[in-house]
Amino acid sequence: MTNENFVAHLSTWSDGELNGAAMCWIAFPKQKKNVESGKLSTNDVRKRTNPRPKTSARVKFRQRFTQPPTVQAALNMIDAAGNADLRVDLKIENIDREGFTWILETWDDSTLYAAGASWIALGY
Repeated sequence: MTNENFVAHLSTWSDGELNGAAMCWIAFPKQKKNVESGKLSTNDVRKRTNPRPKTSARVKFRQRFTQPPTVQAALNMIDAAGNADLRVDLKIENIDREGFTWILETWDDSTLYAAGASWIALGY
């Protein structure tokens, strides 16, 4: 990775099969005011061997925004059982100047071992 380019990988693991994928990115200067980004994962809260239908946690911003920022998030990893339809919902809630709460959940007969997302907070 340099200031002008980077290499991205879309991949799977174990005996997983990737039938399609898409990617997008946002670039901004590292010290840009009122912008912050990061990653979140169920693995930060629990082990993948302990699947639950709902996992959540709070992200604390490194900076304090002057007002609650707009937070956008997108899934970047899913590890689910293959015996049922894939059902995953990512919610961002309780956004304030200091952070936000994320919720990753599944329902019905889906089993979510792990999931992750990338997020960006945009202040004004």
